[in-house]
Amino acid sequence: VSAARKWPPDGTPVAGAKVHAYTGFNWPYTKNGRVVSRSRAKEYTTGPDGVFKMAKPTEPMNLLVLHELGEVELESAALENAEEIVLKPWAKIQGALRVGNQTGARQRLALRFRSRYELRDGSLRQVMSALRDFEVTSDDKGRFAFDQVPPGDVSIVRVMDIPRPGGMGTSTDDIWGGCPMATLRLKPGETANLAIGGDGRRV
Repeated sequence: VSAARKWPPDGTPVAGAKVHAYTGFNWPYTKNGRVVSRSRAKEYTTGPDGVFKMAKPTEPMNLLVLHELGEVELESAALENAEEIVLKPWAKIQGALRVGNQTGARQRLALRFRSRYELRDGSLRQVMSALRDFEVTSDDKGRFAFDQVPPGDVSIVRVMDIPRPGGMGTSTDDIWGGCPMATLRLKPGETANLAIGGDGRRV
C-alpha cells in the first residue's frame, strides 16, 4: 500500500494501514472514517514497507484500506491484476449552517453516498461496498467540519428526528429523515467550504 500527502501520489509506502477484506454482504461498517464493526471481514495491517499478505481469495472479494492519510476501496475485478494499492487522500468538508434566518446551532449533519447497482443474472443488484456513516453536530455558531471524507460524490444532509407513529413499526427506536442541503463531487485531498441553509427549501 502506498500514498502521499499530496495528489497525485508519489509511491511513499504506508505502514500501519488497516486492510479489510470482505465478501458478499459481510461488509465492514465505518463511522467517521473508522471501522467500528467488521462483520465477517478479515483485517490485515501493512508493515513498514507498506506490504501485507493474505491468502488468494476463492470468491469475489473487496478490499477497504484505511489510514490517517486516506482510504481506498477496491472491487474484486480491480484486485486481480493489482500489484500496488494507492490510497486516495481524505477530502474535508467544512462550513456554516443556517436554519431560516437563524444560526444553525447544535444541529446534526450527516453525509450520504450514492449506492451503485449493476445488472446481474437478469436482476438489478447493489454493488457490494463498505457501509459509511458520517455524522457531526454543528457548534453554537453553526460551524461544522467533516475531517475524513472519501473523495467522490457525496451529499450533506441535515438530520431531523421523526417520532414513530403509535403502533407503527418497532417500538424500540425512532426514525430520522435527512433534508439534503448540498451535493458535492470531492477530489482527493480537497477541502470544500460551504455556507448552507438560510433560504428555505424550494417547492
